[in-house]
Amino acid sequence: MKDSIMDRSYCEDILEFLFRFEKEGKKSASRQDLISVSGIAQPELNLILDCLIEKNTIVILNDKEIVLTDAGRLIGEKISRKHEVLECFFYEMLGMPIESASEQACLIEHKASDETIDLLDTYLTRGPGWCRRHRKKNEIDTMICNNIGAFEEGDRVRVNLIKGCGRTRRLMDIGVLPGETVIIKRKLGDNKSLVIEVKGVEICLSPEIASIILGEKVL
Repeated sequence: MKDSIMDRSYCEDILEFLFRFEKEGKKSASRQDLISVSGIAQPELNLILDCLIEKNTIVILNDKEIVLTDAGRLIGEKISRKHEVLECFFYEMLGMPIESASEQACLIEHKASDETIDLLDTYLTRGPGWCRRHRKKNEIDTMICNNIGAFEEGDRVRVNLIKGCGRTRRLMDIGVLPGETVIIKRKLGDNKSLVIEVKGVEICLSPEIASIILGEKVL
């Protein structure tokens, strides 16, 4: 059991949580703070903290204030970035619910190489500002996101999300991907199909396909 607790992933999780606390403006964290966010019982948490002290990644002031060292902060920042990139990919590109996306990111972040994360982050940022990770929180909270069939002819719509992974690759192949701006050209009668223009090419979408493409109107 002790060997399992000392696994690198447990230590990295705690450093990640401490780094996030710092980003939120907290100078230190308590054991109870870490228990609340990690779900790790206090006896096991104490073992992890002892391990992190030995590795010079944290210090504990007055036996209660847990603070990152410079070395610990670098690791925490790296793991936090990996989590954000992976969560963004699972949510934005694969259409996973945000809770599931976060859970999967937690499982993979400790094994993913830095090079893999760099490549994935570059891929995600190819469209200006479309990924959740690259939006400010207030922009996410206020973002209006409807399926493109709800917009009017002539509207310019930036694609924010394609729900479900089954058709994502096919849509990307024809240029419909998050971050891209499309123009609603025509709505076709009662069957609710529509013609959009993307990169100068007109494409006809069925109502089913249109319903999974979510976006917001832009000028």
